[in-house]
Amino acid sequence: MKYIYSFVLFFLFITPLVVGQGTVMTFAQAQENGISIDEIDARYIDALHSTPELGLFNENPQPFIQQFREFYTELTKFLNTNGFYWQEPTRIFSRIYFSAEGQVEYFFLNESQAKLSSEKMEQFTNLTETFISNNTLGISGDKPFAQCSPVVYTNMEKPEN
Repeated sequence: MKYIYSFVLFFLFITPLVVGQGTVMTFAQAQENGISIDEIDARYIDALHSTPELGLFNENPQPFIQQFREFYTELTKFLNTNGFYWQEPTRIFSRIYFSAEGQVEYFFLNESQAKLSSEKMEQFTNLTETFISNNTLGISGDKPFAQCSPVVYTNMEKPEN
């Protein structure tokens, strides 16, 4: 009986930690895991949208754009600091879903554009998962929001030989 109580207490303690972390995966992995992008999209408003009334930050887009750029700059620095380097500038389309507070909840990317080996892709997603568990976007909204965009990843520092 003590074992069951211990397990329940452990589960109750660990669940908020797991739920509070974002999920990083390719669009293909999401599909394989039965994750519906359409269902997720229905819960988030676009951060920026071509139709002004449909974008959460459309009235004043510059602070969002600046924070989004800084987010990717810091991610790139984090990747390099942890031994992940790009062979060449690499353009990857991604869709990121944020809580209203700016915490990444889902981070999906186009695997085919990355052209990484399975080992390098795993390293990239693991490091990105670590990064988003410790960093927020730096801007919040009054509801959860999403942003999609192609990003060109480059190295912020030279690879160690």
